[in-house]
Amino acid sequence: MRTAVTNTEATKQEQIDMRREKVKKCIRLGMTYQMAADALKVHKNTIVSDMKAIKDEDRSKVVNAEAYTEIGAHIAKLDESERLAMMDYHACQPGDAKRNSFLRTAMQATAEKIQLQQQAGMIPKVADNLNITGMMEVMKLPDDALERRLQELKQTLLTSDDFEGDYANRMLASDN
Repeated sequence: MRTAVTNTEATKQEQIDMRREKVKKCIRLGMTYQMAADALKVHKNTIVSDMKAIKDEDRSKVVNAEAYTEIGAHIAKLDESERLAMMDYHACQPGDAKRNSFLRTAMQATAEKIQLQQQAGMIPKVADNLNITGMMEVMKLPDDALERRLQELKQTLLTSDDFEGDYANRMLASDN
C-alpha cells in the first residue's frame, strides 16, 4: 500500500512539472497570468504559485552556477598545475632528483581536484577506494611506485560507476 502512495506522489509531481513547463511557454508567448490560467484550465492562483516556484528555481540555479564557476576555475588551475608538473616530470631523466617532486606535485593536484569535486557533490565520495587521504605515505614512494599510484587513481576514477567517464578520459589523456 505504501508503494501506491509513492507512485501517486511521483505522478502528481510529474504533472506539476509538466504544467510548469506549459506555464513557462505561455508566459514566453506573452500571455497574462489569467490568459495562461484559461488556456491550461487552472485557477489564476495556480499560475501565480507556479511562477513563484519557477523564479525560485531559476534563482537557485544562478546561485549554484556562481559556486560551480568558482569551483570550475579552481579545478582548471589544478588541471594546469598537474599538466605542467607532468610535462616537467617527463622532461627529466630517470634518476633526476627533481623528477620525483614533479610527480608528487601532479599527484597532489589530482588529489585536490578529486577532494574538491567530492565536496561539491560533483563526483561520489570514494576516498577510501582511492586512498588519497594518506598523502604523507604517498610522498615517500619511489618514482616508479608514484607513477603507478597516479595511474591507479585515474583508473579507479575511470571505472567508478558514479563518475563521469568523460572527465576521467581527459585526465588519462593528459599524460599522453
